[in-house]
Amino acid sequence: MLKLSLKPTLIGFVLFAVSMVYYTHATLTFPVLFNLDNHLNYAATEYLSEHRKIPVVKAEDPEILFTEIGTTRSLRPPFTFIVSAIASNLTANIIDHRITRQRLGSPLIGALTVVVVFVGFWIAFNHIGLALLGAITIGLLPKFVFLASCNNDDIGAVLSVSLLFTSVLALVRYQARVPVLIALAFSLGLVLQTKFTAWLVLPWFGLFCLILVRSNWRSIAKLTPLLAMVLILAGGWWIVFNMINYGVTDPSAIRQAVELQTALSSIQANSQGYLSNGIGLNDLLANHDQFLSKSFRSLIGYLQWLDLNVGALTYLFYGLLFSVGFVGLAFSSRVAPEKRDYLDYLVIILVLSQCVFYFHHNLVRDIQPQARYVLPIIMPLVYLFLRQIERLPSSAIILQFRGRQYPSQSVVSSVLISVCVLVHLLAMERYIMPVFNAKPYFTSLKKPQKHEVREAFEISSSDALSYEFTDNRLQLQREGSGPSSVTLSSHFCDRLPLNALITMNVQSTTNGGFNVHIDRLNQGSYDSVYWRSVSAGKSIAIFSVNSQNCSGVKISLSRSTYQLTLESLDISELRIHQHGKPL
Repeated sequence: MLKLSLKPTLIGFVLFAVSMVYYTHATLTFPVLFNLDNHLNYAATEYLSEHRKIPVVKAEDPEILFTEIGTTRSLRPPFTFIVSAIASNLTANIIDHRITRQRLGSPLIGALTVVVVFVGFWIAFNHIGLALLGAITIGLLPKFVFLASCNNDDIGAVLSVSLLFTSVLALVRYQARVPVLIALAFSLGLVLQTKFTAWLVLPWFGLFCLILVRSNWRSIAKLTPLLAMVLILAGGWWIVFNMINYGVTDPSAIRQAVELQTALSSIQANSQGYLSNGIGLNDLLANHDQFLSKSFRSLIGYLQWLDLNVGALTYLFYGLLFSVGFVGLAFSSRVAPEKRDYLDYLVIILVLSQCVFYFHHNLVRDIQPQARYVLPIIMPLVYLFLRQIERLPSSAIILQFRGRQYPSQSVVSSVLISVCVLVHLLAMERYIMPVFNAKPYFTSLKKPQKHEVREAFEISSSDALSYEFTDNRLQLQREGSGPSSVTLSSHFCDRLPLNALITMNVQSTTNGGFNVHIDRLNQGSYDSVYWRSVSAGKSIAIFSVNSQNCSGVKISLSRSTYQLTLESLDISELRIHQHGKPL
């Protein structure tokens, strides 16, 4: 029968409860802003939380936050942001801190993923030990714990692909029964509204499913209206939404995103990868700047921007796990392959296609040696490893204790679960929490020094901005609709201590904001960006800035800011200590 027995069902509920508690604890314990692109994720969630609708993204909308290169999270598949917005609204009367509330959707998604993985592996192997091993291995992967404790759409991609893979495993075991087909349609719809990295699996999963159901296509055709409705309700509605608002030829809103980026930025869309710096595929494969090693470590849990490692033991454990899966597949052979043998090779195709995308993304779009783009297929990866344990002779008795005999699969599963938990606890205690607990402490703050605006903001050039110094104030006025900025002379960097607290009193005619960009070592990239929003009237903008290797500063106005007056400038030196040592 197509159902879970009582014991696996009970274990699934326990897994969900324990995972939910653990990820929620991590959410409340880890630093609020330890993840990259926080402001973009929170902005997309905040819009959904306040307006309770999906935004139609236009360049002139002042409530849509665009980056300096014209991108926005509000055009991405919205599943994770919707869940985070709902969680934020439901906990509004319990938790005051808005950003903390917006992080509470990810623990729910993470806990659901653990349960989905457990169910999928139980369906595949009909073995509680193997199913628990797979769920715990993924659930305690440090990178997965990070994603389950912050507002990031990668966690939604892991859930949707895991649910789709679980549905495929059910199709292999139970064939084309109605509940399985409904699960497939639902998971497919969910993939469509999670993240584009999850979309990469659709062609291969779709082809595999068509091969499996080719003998039942007549009976399946009768269910087409029901399956289409399930698909649309689960996530296909987002495709329809995009086609209505951005055109029938733009169901993913990618063309709209590219057009906005082109209109809002002088930087050409999708051209900031390694190739733009003269670094090719052969260089990356040769581990240029530790690209391969950083990618592997980031898949496990390395956070480059915090220099947070999770320990050699953690990398070794997961490295061996993935290696055993691939090596075991290479040496396994059957005279008459089973359906699950073909599924093994489907997983290989998934891995290769995901890696091809990852390399392509870094070559032509963005330099990010962060293998979270491969993380959606973590369940298929672990599946290969579990297949090798399954191939151990189940009749082999490798442990006898008090008259009871324990087969090899159960013993290996139990030992590896214990090792996985131990490795995770050691990583948390020795590597992760020391970094997170050693938040920068402002042990001393020197008295603010006032600076003359005219002297401090010595302007060397401007772009679509007119400026005027009046009564020791700098008035900036937008000219035209394109990107607008003023570039300050390098003398401004000379005024900054290594760690500075910059306070500006500003006045704006509209709600909006501005960025302060820092160029380092005269590279001309202005890659350190500090954003502050302002309200109509007078506001105070405070920036905490690290000025190491500062060689230039640029100030740019947001699209909704037409006139901004900088009235005063105070600079204080911050003395920051980390791990008891001053930085």
